[in-house]
Amino acid sequence: MKIITTVSLLFLSACASASPVDPMPATAEVWVQGAVEFAPSTKNKLPVERYIQVKDGEIDKALAQLDSRQFVLLSKEDLQKSFPVAASRLSLGERYYLVRGPSNEGRGAYTAYFKAGELLILHTQMGGCGKPLKAAFIVRLDADIKKLYGGCSGVM
Repeated sequence: MKIITTVSLLFLSACASASPVDPMPATAEVWVQGAVEFAPSTKNKLPVERYIQVKDGEIDKALAQLDSRQFVLLSKEDLQKSFPVAASRLSLGERYYLVRGPSNEGRGAYTAYFKAGELLILHTQMGGCGKPLKAAFIVRLDADIKKLYGGCSGVM
C-alpha cells in the first residue's frame, strides 16, 4: 500500500530586492511623492497610536486644508477643534501634522515611518495597487517634517 502525500505551500511576499514602495505616477496631479530617500525599517516605524487616517465627516475639511500644501502643523487645540474624531483616537502630545497620504480602491493597512525629518506613509494590501486616490492622515511627531512620501505595497 502506497501513501501519497501532497503538500502545497503558498508564500506571499514582496520582492526582497526591490523597494516596498511603488512610486506614484509622475504627473502634475501627484498627491504624494513615491520615491523614498530612506529605507523603512522597524527602527523608524511609528507606533500606531501616533497616526490615524482622517475619515468620513472630517475628510473634506482635511483635503481642503491640504489642497495647496503637503502638510499642515496643528496645535493640540487646532486638532481637537477641527478633527475631534481623529483627536480622540491619537495618543496625547503637543504637535500634530495633517498630512497627505496614499490610498486606493482596495482595502489594506497603513504604516508610517519617520527618519530625520522624512515621513513615509505606506498603504499595504493583498493584490496589486489600484488607482491612486487622495487621503489625509494626522500624525503626532516631536520633530519637523521636511519631506513627505507615500506609496502602496501590493502583495500577490
